[in-house]
Amino acid sequence: MAGADIGLDVRPPLRYLSATDVTSRLDLASVVESVRTAFLANHRDSDEQPQRLALGAGELLVMASRRRAERDAVVKVLRVNTDGKDSQTTPATIDGVLLWLGGMGEPILAIDAGSVTALRTAAIVALATDLLADPAAKRLAILGAGRQAREQGPAVALVRPLTDIVVWNRTQRRADALAEHLAATMQDVSVRVADHPFEAVKDADIVCCATAATEPLFAASVLDAGAHVNAIGSYRPDMHEFSSELLGKASIIAVDSAAACLVEAGEIIDAVGAGVIGADALRELADLLTQPPARRGLTVFKSVGVALADFAVAAQLAATV
Repeated sequence: MAGADIGLDVRPPLRYLSATDVTSRLDLASVVESVRTAFLANHRDSDEQPQRLALGAGELLVMASRRRAERDAVVKVLRVNTDGKDSQTTPATIDGVLLWLGGMGEPILAIDAGSVTALRTAAIVALATDLLADPAAKRLAILGAGRQAREQGPAVALVRPLTDIVVWNRTQRRADALAEHLAATMQDVSVRVADHPFEAVKDADIVCCATAATEPLFAASVLDAGAHVNAIGSYRPDMHEFSSELLGKASIIAVDSAAACLVEAGEIIDAVGAGVIGADALRELADLLTQPPARRGLTVFKSVGVALADFAVAAQLAATV
């Protein structure tokens, strides 16, 4: 071993897990439980999670999380497509890697970041929906048809008895493709495509927004008084999937991170700035999991993404290697 002869420290190459590796090793139901555990741990201040770094108007995102006791950590670098012709409603992750570092030593895993992001976001949606949606909710509207939107149906179906899904996207062919996929994989659910977002949401019990819209997709008045809205697509101050009016009408406004949403979520920033809601109206998911709320009326969950959920998925994957 030439390296050993001259005193070099020779280590094996970094192990890489592709998107196929991620989906073959994990199922959504188990990821939901891992993410639930991570949020509860964060409630006990077990994690370090600095503010996300966004470069190039959100084209490059850097997120990190570290478990204090074990000193394990993850760092995720995600590049997002904001230049495609359909970028206003269907942002596409085009590159990204998540590094799992064991005990703050050498990185032991490099993981496809897009698949981790899709899985952990779906898990967060399942947790929020289970807390806030009507237990009898059966009609789901999905706005958007990108990678994140693809996971919304299965996520909601884990916690609610879905019978109907309506899909809308600005580009018809992408809406049709998502509807075909959902119909093939969720065979007990009726799936159709709407021509307009108002049509999609007007009779929905649950609405999942997974777009990069810069203007609200629907009027708050269109929604049923007991509907629940998940908004997971917009992640910059100039993006808005719903209006301030919706937040003003909501009985519960849940967020994955209040600090992050107050600087990254356009809907939250505008509503607080206009005095429609106060910053103290935001209820963090970790707190709600600890003390489930008494649900009433219209409810909203806004997520911009948190690294502790990436940590949970990465730790689960590391255990399979």
